[in-house]
Amino acid sequence: MGDKIKILFYSSDNAGVFYYRINMPAKHIEKHYSDVFDVSYLNVKELSRKDIIEYISSFDILYYSKILFNDVSLINKIKEKGKTKIVLDIDDYWHVDKKNVIYDMYSKNNLHIKLMKNIQIADYVITTTDFLKNKIIELTKRDNVFVFPNSIDVDLMTQFKDNRVVDDNNLVRIGYMGGSSHHNDVLLLRGVVNMLLTNKQTKDKFKIILGGWDYFGEKTVKRLNNDLEKELIERKIWTREMFIQIQNSDGKINNVSLMPYDLVAKYAHNFIKETIEKIKPEETAYYVYENILTDNMKLIKNKSYLNWLKTYEVNGKYYDEEQYGRRWTKPVNSYANLLNECDIVLAPLENNLFNNCKSNLKQVEAYTRKLPVVCSDVIPYNVDGVSYENCILIPDKQNQAKYWFKALKNLILNPDLREKLGNNLYDDFSKKYDLNKINIERTSFLKSIV
Repeated sequence: MGDKIKILFYSSDNAGVFYYRINMPAKHIEKHYSDVFDVSYLNVKELSRKDIIEYISSFDILYYSKILFNDVSLINKIKEKGKTKIVLDIDDYWHVDKKNVIYDMYSKNNLHIKLMKNIQIADYVITTTDFLKNKIIELTKRDNVFVFPNSIDVDLMTQFKDNRVVDDNNLVRIGYMGGSSHHNDVLLLRGVVNMLLTNKQTKDKFKIILGGWDYFGEKTVKRLNNDLEKELIERKIWTREMFIQIQNSDGKINNVSLMPYDLVAKYAHNFIKETIEKIKPEETAYYVYENILTDNMKLIKNKSYLNWLKTYEVNGKYYDEEQYGRRWTKPVNSYANLLNECDIVLAPLENNLFNNCKSNLKQVEAYTRKLPVVCSDVIPYNVDGVSYENCILIPDKQNQAKYWFKALKNLILNPDLREKLGNNLYDDFSKKYDLNKINIERTSFLKSIV
């Protein structure tokens, strides 16, 4: 045959997006289709090289996730060279729900605008679901969008090999893994553990496993200028009314009517000072998750264990966890080993457009262990999920806790139901979401566009 197709893969994200959408598909192509494709990888540092446009333009295909350059005109320069096809992979909706903790970050950095520009300029767009595909087409008005779902090759992605062991205390382990942006989703579970604990049939038969725990982050802290505060105290006008006005000033000294004119002029440009500080464990989403999933720590009877948890020892191990286990963040290529400690998987998801555009990855992960999944009855989970056949779907209603409790109670007390749902999930998902199958379609597409 002729020359190989030169394809360059890139993702600025080193977490789940990189793993499922770029790295593993690329590694699979490199392993199984090396006679057709010459695979290369672009890293973040290389984006600053002086000849970056010329370098990328030497490839037949640029395959990247979400955003390559902040300035999309640079992508136009690549397209003007006439050789390189631009393939963009996007797995999330660009408009984040306002209640989501990442909304401010998206807005502050205009990420929604950057994402839309990248989508509109790409020759082809790859995405995860038909639902998100239709949203992309609404934006682009072009028939250039293709769906390749998140998928798994157990041989390549060894963290998905089933190495489960039975719990030492024969408890039914209920696992939740989720990123720090799922605060509103986990809130759907509030009160569920209390019901399980106060029910005579379930109170001592289950264990909660929370995965992904960390507090490695920073926060921007806004504080009143110390010198201004001293002057207010010296003038004896540092009153409760002054404090309230400053709190409600939106960071603008002109909004503080009680502030003397000379101080307004003096501190007009340094009224509020911003500092970057490391977040504390008690300020993380996982602290909230932990309290919800332990019924405000009532699940933990051992005071020694409770005190140890409050030390927040990273990756530390306590040998008498009883009914709750905290598991710290693991690398993206090993986090799924947590499923070896689970008998049931939780997948709560609030019903909104941003979440509807997500994939059913929690179900896909769980099929590799034949684990039953209890998930919200919303898109994406109800697309292939059939309640009490291959999962349990929780109605999208107010005060959902009783439905989550009922589903978990049924599964805790009924091992046959757990086995049925897990086996059916495997039967329904293992072929459709197999990376070997998906990459036959993906490589056929890639060959067709060159």
